[in-house]
Amino acid sequence: MNVANLQLEGLLVVLSELANLLAEGDPTLRARLIEALSRAETTIAADGQRMAQLSPSQRESLLFPARYLACALEPGAQGAAFSQLAARVAEAKAPRGI
Repeated sequence: MNVANLQLEGLLVVLSELANLLAEGDPTLRARLIEALSRAETTIAADGQRMAQLSPSQRESLLFPARYLACALEPGAQGAAFSQLAARVAEAKAPRGI
């Protein structure tokens, strides 16, 4: 496995823990964070020029961080292992035709 992939995996785990920590202090923040991640996913997917340059698996890779962090903010996900959340992302991703 590429070392950069491992670094990104670690970074996503750190960011998810930080996001959950922030959300604990403000009940409305969790929903706002999830909404912001959804907007980020939409923005990424709407970049037609960039999407046209990528294969379907590369497109999914580009969208994965926003989907992962949103999943990590769902109730009951705090403290879940990376592999568990990644599996949830794979199960939950909607076909978007991108």
